[in-house]
Amino acid sequence: MKLSHKLIIALLSLFIINTSYAFQFNNNTSQRIYVTQIAGGKIGRMFKAQINPYDWAACNWQDQDCNASSRRDGLVSFEVGDPAYLAFHCIISNIRADNLLTITQFDAKQHICKYAVS
Repeated sequence: MKLSHKLIIALLSLFIINTSYAFQFNNNTSQRIYVTQIAGGKIGRMFKAQINPYDWAACNWQDQDCNASSRRDGLVSFEVGDPAYLAFHCIISNIRADNLLTITQFDAKQHICKYAVS
């Protein structure tokens, strides 16, 4: 029995969020995205990730590099982009450090960035 990428990501997300209390990015698109933390962490040591299609990356909310407050309700902000199209970046501001963020649609050429926070 084959499981779809979306189902696998959803199941992993539940496990990771419930066990490590991290902010987590799910890339639920067919293209690679680049995520850079722009606020809420330690300067020079904040979260950065290149996330392949239907993959994810996370950082524990207790990690002060990613969440300087070390509190679950600490606020963090990110920029999502594509280095090939530097004219467009999606800014996601002030989400809780223990949230799950899913990028549902991203197209830098068309200036589209849709996401869900839970």
